[in-house]
Amino acid sequence: MGSHLRVPVKAADGDVLMPCSPKRARKLVERAEATPYWSHGVFCIRLDREPSARHKQAVVVGVDPGSKREGFSARSAAHDLPNVDADAKDWVGGKLRARRILRRSRRSRKTPCRSPKRSRENHDRVPAGTRRQFTASGDVSIAPTRAGAGSGVPTAERTRAA
Repeated sequence: MGSHLRVPVKAADGDVLMPCSPKRARKLVERAEATPYWSHGVFCIRLDREPSARHKQAVVVGVDPGSKREGFSARSAAHDLPNVDADAKDWVGGKLRARRILRRSRRSRKTPCRSPKRSRENHDRVPAGTRRQFTASGDVSIAPTRAGAGSGVPTAERTRAA
């Protein structure tokens, strides 16, 4: 049974190739056939010569998102790559609660610079659903009027088109 560790490999033209074992990567670097480099904290090699093959195996990645832990696994036809078990983000709920509390506290503050909402002043407007209901037949027009003194509720008057 070999090592499950793999070293990512790139060709000289930047094409990503199949990873190799750490032993093979070390030998390629010692023979000056590859240049080592780090990418996002991962040790990689770049081939200085033309690769012997550019064949890439199909790799299937499985993800198991859980509420407390997340599982990741990768598998190819030839190898079972190591599984990773990571802690899930458990701080999101607390951040959302804090954001909601701060937003609600902003709502209650006195803000003299903010103009009032226009929708509260528009009492003569007829809602779109009511307007559609009364004007669906095409021969009816709608005229908003006040239902009672100070009620602010629009009513529709049906009038026949002549």
